[in-house]
Parts: sequence; C-alpha cells; structure tokens
Amino acid sequence: MYHKPSPPSINDGGYVDYTTIIRKYGKIESSFNRGDFILNTQAPTLFISYSHDSKEHKEWVKKLAYDLRVTGGVDALLDQWSVRLGGNLNEFMKNGLNDAKMVLCICTEEYVEKANKNIGGVGIEATIISNEISKGNKEHIIPIIRNNPNAKTPESLEGLLYEDFNDGVNRDNFKKLLGRIWSEDLKKLPPVGKNPFSMENFNEINYSVHLDQINYSNPEFEGKADFNYSHNDGKYKIGTGEYAFTTRWTKSGRTNIHAYKDSTNIERIGSFRNKITDFPQKDQLSTDDVDYTSRVRNPYLADYTVWMNKAGKFAVTKVVEINDADKKGDHNNLVFEYKIYDN
Repeated sequence: MYHKPSPPSINDGGYVDYTTIIRKYGKIESSFNRGDFILNTQAPTLFISYSHDSKEHKEWVKKLAYDLRVTGGVDALLDQWSVRLGGNLNEFMKNGLNDAKMVLCICTEEYVEKANKNIGGVGIEATIISNEISKGNKEHIIPIIRNNPNAKTPESLEGLLYEDFNDGVNRDNFKKLLGRIWSEDLKKLPPVGKNPFSMENFNEINYSVHLDQINYSNPEFEGKADFNYSHNDGKYKIGTGEYAFTTRWTKSGRTNIHAYKDSTNIERIGSFRNKITDFPQKDQLSTDDVDYTSRVRNPYLADYTVWMNKAGKFAVTKVVEINDADKKGDHNNLVFEYKIYDN
C-alpha cells in the first residue's frame, strides 16, 4: 500500500540525519510505475542510467553513485555493483527501472546519441524511460549533463529541467541533486492563503490589513528587510514553507533592538558567544558557538542573531540600520540583512 510519507526525521541540532534514517528504516519496496511518489523517510531508490563512454567516465559515475549512497542516503542502483560475472545486464536494467522510485540520466554526448538511435543498453533504457514519459511519469526522471558542452538531452527528455555537471561535482550541484531526490525542494513551496474577499466578517479595514502583509515578508533565502517595526506587531517573515521564519522586533535603543522568539514558527533564538564579522557557515550554528537559552535577544548594529524554526531550519539576521522615532526620523524603522540555510 502506498501513502504519503512524512519528511525525514530531524535530530536535536536541526540537521537531517540520513545515516540514522537508513539505519532505522533500511531500503524501501517501490515501483517506478507509480505516479504518487513523495519523499519517504526511508532511502529513496535511484536507478542510474549512463553510457560506458570510457574508463574515466565509468569511474566518475561510480564515484557519484558512491557519494549518493554514503553521503546522501540514497539507494543508488548501479550496474557496476549489481551485475555480477555471468549476470544478465538486460534483466538488471529492466528490473532496476521498474523497481526504482527515480531514474538519474547522466547525459553525455555519447549517451544522447545512443538513446536517440536506440543503441545498446542505453537504447533499451531509453525505450523504457520513453514509455514511462508517455504515460505521464516524467516526474521520476532527473537528467544531468556531463561531457556535453552543448547541453543536449535525448529527444525523449526534451523539456525536462536538468542540472549541469560539465564542470564536475561540487557542493552546490550535488546538494541540488540530493534536494531533488529527497524532495527537499518541495518544502520551499509557500502555502496558499485564504481568499481575502471571502474572509469572515469581511470589511474594507480587514481587507486592507490583510493586504498590508505584503510589506512585511520576503520569500527569498537571502536578502534585506526594511520595515516599520511599530506596525504588524513588529513581525517580518522571511523564507517560505518549512524554511519560513517570522521574526519579531521591538524598540530598545538608538543602536540596538529587541528580537523575540515569540512567533509560532520559531523554536529558538540565539546570539553568538564570540563576535563575528560575516554570515557564518552552518556548522557554526551549534550550541558550542551560539547561546540559545533566552527568548529575547538584544542585538546592536552589525550584530548577528540566529533563528531556528519549528522545522529545525536555521536563519541568521544582521542588524544594518535602526531608526528610532524618538531620536531621529519620523517612524521606527529597522533594516536587517538575512540568510536562510538550505540543507
């Protein structure tokens, strides 16, 4: 029976612990033919489709599969591991494509040519994949580009968004690939709000207040907030989905301001034990470097504050400007820069 699984478990530090997930749940039974795949806490099964262009390319593919399994917690299916001497390669390809939740197509120039001309094992895999696409199951297929400067994909994969690995594997493209496999990218989808014209007790005042929310939010993962903290209960929302943080601020002084963890989606708020001068790396957000024991922080200009939300995600804000109506200017205004840490 297939059902919507819950997202990966999160340890006390807020990081997805893939090793624990796999140790606890092991592999999953799955079907490539199902159209209802959503992230499971168990290891997603990924069939790797590629061409044997050269010894170097086979080694590159094998290393990528190794990293996906060991570092990414993905049950990567690769012929170099699964087809033993005397084994049936064609049977492995057909069974692997049927059993896998997803297919990773490594699109080199040679792979594209073989897929388009139905040559060899790639041709067999391309036929199966093409049949799945014709059934509307293209959400399971992830193309990446390597040794392919013109970024061509097989005709059956035309129009599918791909990731570029022409310059090798790096932290950014590997993280993006993992996020797609584990459906981490779906957690960034903002929720759909209520129809403002059908709100209970609708009137012009409620409608105007509702629309004013656009002045107190920014969905980007890095950016700047510039707002009057005397309004909207001092709240400003950054990010979206599981990566949303509703920060809250009140007046303190000319060069400092109060920051609170009182919003419903905030679990902890912290300040750095030692002065920092730039946005930190994610591994600097542990309790060794940050104090999370208070509900209120009092950052000064150029100070950094750490926010952890209920989903275990992290954001850091830096106070850039404070305009105190009692001291200068005509309203209480706060400007802060921020960064949300993607897994």
